[in-house]
Amino acid sequence: GFLLPSTVFTPKPKVDAVVLRLTPLVKPLINVKYHTLEKVVKCLFQFRRKYIRKGASLLFPDQPELVPKLFQHSGVDDTLRAQQLTLEDFESLCNTYETLKELNQFENLEKQ
Repeated sequence: GFLLPSTVFTPKPKVDAVVLRLTPLVKPLINVKYHTLEKVVKCLFQFRRKYIRKGASLLFPDQPELVPKLFQHSGVDDTLRAQQLTLEDFESLCNTYETLKELNQFENLEKQ
């Protein structure tokens, strides 16, 4: 990266800026669908100072009974905060979320 001094901006900010070039990894650090990862991360970080169970409720807005199952089957402690989660925790939550979604869709089809 390279530094951009505050003098190159109008109006002049109180800080300098840095331009970074990011190169995606050939193989992601966790093996989940990008859309799923994006949704799970967004929901869990929605309430930064709250336990992740609150954010997870956004994943199942019409089926709150699935939230405890998400944590039970993923093995992730629902009293953690999002910033405390490891990559492995996110991978487990994403995989469990996908499985619960698929099972729930199948159950809804059977009821029809």
